[in-house]
Order: sequence, then C-alpha cells, then structure tokens
Amino acid sequence: MVVSCGSKHTLYNLFQVLLDPGDEVLIPVPYWTSYPEMVKLAGGVPVPVEAGGGFRVRPADLEARRTARTRALILNSPNNPSGEVYPAEELAGIADWLVRNDLLVISDDAYQHFLYDGRTFTSIASFPGLPERTLVVGAASKTYAMTGWRIGWFLGPEPIAEAVARLQDQSTSNPSSLSQRAALAALDGGQEPVFRMREAFQRRRDALMKGLAAVKSIRYPFPAGAFYLFFTHPSITDSVETAGRILAEKQVALVPGRAFGMEPYLRLSYAVADQVLEEAVRRLVDFFRAA
Repeated sequence: MVVSCGSKHTLYNLFQVLLDPGDEVLIPVPYWTSYPEMVKLAGGVPVPVEAGGGFRVRPADLEARRTARTRALILNSPNNPSGEVYPAEELAGIADWLVRNDLLVISDDAYQHFLYDGRTFTSIASFPGLPERTLVVGAASKTYAMTGWRIGWFLGPEPIAEAVARLQDQSTSNPSSLSQRAALAALDGGQEPVFRMREAFQRRRDALMKGLAAVKSIRYPFPAGAFYLFFTHPSITDSVETAGRILAEKQVALVPGRAFGMEPYLRLSYAVADQVLEEAVRRLVDFFRAA
C-alpha cells in the first residue's frame, strides 16, 4: 500500500510506473475526465471503449479494442459521471477476460460506499486470479468529505508499490502528516456519518429523478451509485454549448458530457443541500420545457 496526495496523485503515479511509451490503457466510456490525460502524460495511449449496449462495458467490448500493446484496464464502479454500478456477475466476466489476456486492472473505488437501494459493493479483486493483477485505488475525499485534505492510496502487488514509492520519493515524498492523521481518524472512527451521507444522497437522487420526470424526454442511465445524474435531452446537440446556455440563463452549473467522452449528455451533481437541488430542478424543468 502507498498513500499519496489524493487518488488523482495515486492514479498519476500508477500510470507513470506501469506504462512504457505506446502502451495502451482501455478506458470505458463515459470516464472521469482525467484518465486519458494521465495516460498521455505517462507516454501511453488512452483507448476509449464504448459499451455495446447501455453504459457498462462487456468482455466483447473490451476484446474489440484490445491489441498487443494493451497493458491495463481502468474500471470505475460506481461510475463518475453515470452513476452506473457493475453487478457481481458482470465483474466476474470481466475478471475472467483479464486473466485470459494477462492484463492488469486499476479499480478506482472512490464511490464504493455510495450505493443505493440496498446494493452492496463487489470488488473485482475478489475474483479468482485477480488479487495479483488488481490495483485498488481509494480516497478519503468522497467517503469522508475530505476533498481538500488530499489523501488517496492504492493496494496492489508489492513490486508495483515499491516502484510507486520510489517515484513519489522524488516528487511529493509524502502527503501532509496532518492530513494522514485526519484520514486515519476517519477510517478508524465510527462510520455513522458515512451512512447518513448515503441516506441523504439517496433521498436527493430520488427527489431529483421525481422532479425531472416532469420533462418526459429527459433520459439517463439509472444512477445506482455515486452522486451524479448523467442525462440527455433531444434539444442537446453540443453539451458545451447547452451547459453554457443553462449557466447563463438559469444559473445552474452542469458539466458537459464531452469532458467524459460522451455527447450529448450533461452531468448534474446532487451533492448539494436539498433546497438548492430543488431550485436547480425547477430551473432545469423550465429550461427544457422551453427547448
């Protein structure tokens, strides 16, 4: 295990250590916006993988994009931006494909504690043949609302951990000792605040979906986890342009789907106060009814 200055730093370190120039990383679409850029900074080649149906890739989708230069897959479930969650049976199929092709998987588990409707988290590292080829990335930022404290980590094979530690020794050395102590207190302390956050996020998600149902043509994948709604509407042809108009006309900030490799979608975060979300929904309904 290596502790770094946030999970973004952890992922950056891993790509720097794992990739030789020209190595490819499979990145399911939609993806967190930093993944492709981190791969490029390490001299690698990001390979977007679109799902054949829905928002979750299958082994056939991955196989269609695999080449002799494929080094790893990065998997993010619950997913930012879509809120999709891979069920255990689908992870089992991906795990088998990884073993057969002797590939590594970076499992970005930033939202593992935010699953709704009674769902439970399944780690891809739990499947046969995966412990030795999985790099599990975690962070205090989302689970404990400690974004500014900058604490992230990964668990994985010792040779990779040693290489990351050597790299980090020549950059940041270590995260702030104060931040490490704070994160340790969060991890070791009672988890009731996390449970309350999860309940609040589910309540807000449900209110958000109920409110947007007033516009029948708004569509989105079901947000089973994380705290985002990734939606589209027939009027959206350019997500950047539409997000700009909504910000200017309705003062609601959304992230364009283009940042996540998928048009014509917009990402809305419901990690806000209930009354703020209620007003945002009202303004969005007004906007899209007139679109």
